[in-house]
Amino acid sequence: MLATATSSLSIAELADASGHMENFVGFHLINPVAKIKLVELAFPEANLQTHRRAHQLCKTLGKTPIEVSDVPGLVVNRLLFPYLFRAVELMSETGTEPEDVDSCVMLAPVCRWAPSRCSTVSASTCTCPER
Repeated sequence: MLATATSSLSIAELADASGHMENFVGFHLINPVAKIKLVELAFPEANLQTHRRAHQLCKTLGKTPIEVSDVPGLVVNRLLFPYLFRAVELMSETGTEPEDVDSCVMLAPVCRWAPSRCSTVSASTCTCPER
């Protein structure tokens, strides 16, 4: 199995360039990796053995695999980044403080993460409260 963790580049193009499309998988772990159980799996033309191995690796890592289409951003980042950009745009246009935007999002059932906390996501900086 040959894997990439990108969600930005075409998995199919990377698989093709590798010369081993049948063994190639997009294996996108979501930050902060220690807290998020999801792994997005994208299989452009992988064989059944590669599918099984990727799913088994997720199980071994204690992750939940979800097979997704090979589109820019896969699912999570395709939805997350416009959300983050709109939050920044709102703050810029209105002067609303980041903490106030975060509070609105966190207190309403909109999303588990506050936008300004996710803008600089890393395992040490992103707070991902349990609901």
